Amino acid sequence: MNIDKLINNLSGIGTFISSIIALYALKELIKQRRAMYRPRLFLNEFTLSVKGNPLFNSKNFYYFKLHLLHEAENKNDLTKHSISSQVFFQNIGYGIANKVKYRWDFDYRKALKKLVRLDNNIQFEIKKDKSILMSKNGEFLSNYNFDDLENEIKIDFIKPETLDFNKKPSIIPMIITTIHMDYVLIKNKMNDEICKKFDFEDFKDFPKPKLTISYEDIAGKKYNEVYKFSLTCSNSFFQKDDWTNNTNTDYAFLTFKSL
Repeated sequence: MNIDKLINNLSGIGTFISSIIALYALKELIKQRRAMYRPRLFLNEFTLSVKGNPLFNSKNFYYFKLHLLHEAENKNDLTKHSISSQVFFQNIGYGIANKVKYRWDFDYRKALKKLVRLDNNIQFEIKKDKSILMSKNGEFLSNYNFDDLENEIKIDFIKPETLDFNKKPSIIPMIITTIHMDYVLIKNKMNDEICKKFDFEDFKDFPKPKLTISYEDIAGKKYNEVYKFSLTCSNSFFQKDDWTNNTNTDYAFLTFKSL
């Protein structure tokens, strides 16, 4: 009788252990299934190629295009230049990223204060229409719009890169790129179309632009990514002359490096 009870008890313990193992295996399977459907939005370090010199001609603009180091450049291709610059989100996860939202933040007031310290004759005025007027000795110098700064922008979805080439663009607010380029040109007195090459600029003590991204997986679970960028500016290797830059063609690289 005692032996029968012992066998029953051992059998019960075995069943209990088997149940625990089965539950653990099920939990791991659920984790694997969730991982299969988890999206992951990613933004790598990127560089913008720049041309244009508003200091030389107030009717001119800076023109940007994304410089892809892994692709051959076509110097005659001007179609990719734009006064607004953009980068592309990549979904390196396995699932679709739904209800994507992103916003850029930048302390432009601090950046403007550093910019006007370069020249005592430069003043700025922040207007109610979310624009900034820069002047020098009472004459127009530059204009920044920041109506797209701190605004939440929506993208319906981004598919995984494994399924298709499905990069979605993020527009960089013009005030971020324009203030940085104005700082380089004013600091190096680049007032002419053809001017001396500038020194490498690391924008020391400049405020750092921040990009916040939020999205959901197909089950509705929410994810957040925050990128803070340190910027540098260097002379472009597209310039043929070793001493001067022709600002009518690509003359600078503006690099965003994630911190």
